[in-house]
Parts: sequence; structure tokens; C-alpha cells
Amino acid sequence: MKSRSKGLFAIALLAGLAFTSCDALFENQFVKYKLVTPPVAVTADELLTSSTADLLASAYTSTGLASADFYAALADDSTGATTTAVLATLSDSYTTSTVAATVQQAAILYTAVSLETSGAGAIVSNVASVFTSLDSTTPPTTQSVISAIIPASLLMDKAKFDTAVAAFAGLGTGALDVLGASLTSDPTAVDSSLVASAGEAALLATVINSLDFAQVIDPVTSAPYTSTADLIWALVSPDVAAADQPVLTSAAITLPATSSAGLQTADPNLYSLLNAAQLGGVVDLIFANLKPAAL
Repeated sequence: MKSRSKGLFAIALLAGLAFTSCDALFENQFVKYKLVTPPVAVTADELLTSSTADLLASAYTSTGLASADFYAALADDSTGATTTAVLATLSDSYTTSTVAATVQQAAILYTAVSLETSGAGAIVSNVASVFTSLDSTTPPTTQSVISAIIPASLLMDKAKFDTAVAAFAGLGTGALDVLGASLTSDPTAVDSSLVASAGEAALLATVINSLDFAQVIDPVTSAPYTSTADLIWALVSPDVAAADQPVLTSAAITLPATSSAGLQTADPNLYSLLNAAQLGGVVDLIFANLKPAAL
């Protein structure tokens, strides 16, 4: 049990350190976008056919924060068709545009929409708020780590939990990767505060995606886990008996590098994103400590 607690703490601490300098994700800079006109009020039906320019105009308030009306319109469509259409439009822009500002703005909004509509935004917000009060010199209990990483609302619904975890996997290999590549060629195309918060999201995605579920044996089935979500659920769900909880070993964490210098070679896009977000030092501070010889 001690090894499992240390492993959980290592995962949570990495994410926590990345977020201790900012407020909850959807209350701060992540969705900041400098506008010259007020946001456009929209409905779910209108968002279905909105262009990327229209989405950017309607997603933010005149002060640069997330528009509640925009996300309410997405939530109004219980079928998910509106969110799917919005994400497809933004994805098309960040994958096909040759204008750096368009690529970066679309990738950042895609990330915000993905996190908010999947429930993953609650994980980010929870980590940010809880870890500001944790003392890293005294590892917290397993229960406090659970509370820091996953909000109680997600632990009540396995399907919603799976959706939230899956959102990070998609971002790590999609929008955030493209954003990092674009920042390599043009690091000043968008407001630096946007890049900073996108970098924080990339760090959390990297942590979640670093878990190699196939390296961990499920005590119930005596076979390896088949998904990251199932592994994390077994680690944190209060419904899983202590005897049925897995033990993380160092082999279960496969970070791309243990230093900023190593990351430049191993994952240049992530390196560019983190450095543009002024988080290069965070890699040196915590990536090297996340995978000790034995958790």
C-alpha cells in the first residue's frame, strides 16, 4: 500500500506543482483572448455552422474570459452534435491553416472545449485549487491525493470518468501537439497568457498519458489493465476494495524525458509549448522526480 500511495503522490504532485501558480482553469487565463468587440450571443443551432472566426468571437467575453453563454449553448444540445461540430471546425483550422495565430487560437479553444464538455476541466480545476495547500515534504494520504486529482462528482460515474480521462489522451496527441509545433516557428502569434495556460494543460495531459496501463497487473483478474482510465479508476475509486487496488511500479510511468534538455530531443513540440509557457524549469524540477528507482 505504501508503494501505491507514493506512486499516486508522485502523479498528483507533478500535476499540482504545474498549477499552484494559477487559479482554476476555466476561471483564469486559459480561455483568454484579446477581443476588439463584445462576444456574440449564440445558440446551439448557430454553433453547428459557425466558422472558427465566429467561434473565437463568441467563446470569450470582452474582458478575455470564457463566455458562459458559449458553453451553455454547447450544453443545451444533449446529443453532443454541437460540440462535435465545433471541435471539427476548430480541428480543421488548426490542422490546415498556414496562419500561426489561427492555428494557435483554434488549438487553444479546441482544448478548452474538449476539457469543459468532457468533464476533464473539473479535474484540472480541482488539482489547481487543492494542491496550493499541500506540503510536498509530507506526502499526503491516498485519500487526500484522490481528492486532489479527481473530483467526487466524477467518482460517482465511471462512464463520465472514462470520458474525462480520454479527453487528455486526445489532447496530448492532437491539438496541444500541433500548438507546440506552431510555437516552434512563431512563439509570439498569440497572447502569452494563452500559451501559459495551454502549457499547464499539456503538463497534465503528459502526466496522465505517461501511465503505461499494460505494465500494471489488475489484482482482480491477474491480467494487465486494458486502459488508462481503468487503471486510474482502480487507484482512486472509493468503491474499489484495498485488496483490489493495483500497485504502481516505476515501469508503469513512461515520461518522454526527465529533463528539459532531454525533452527537446524526445518531444520537441511539447518542449516548445512548455518553454513558450515558461514551464521549462518545471520539467527539470518534477519530471526527474516522478519516476524514482522504486515508487
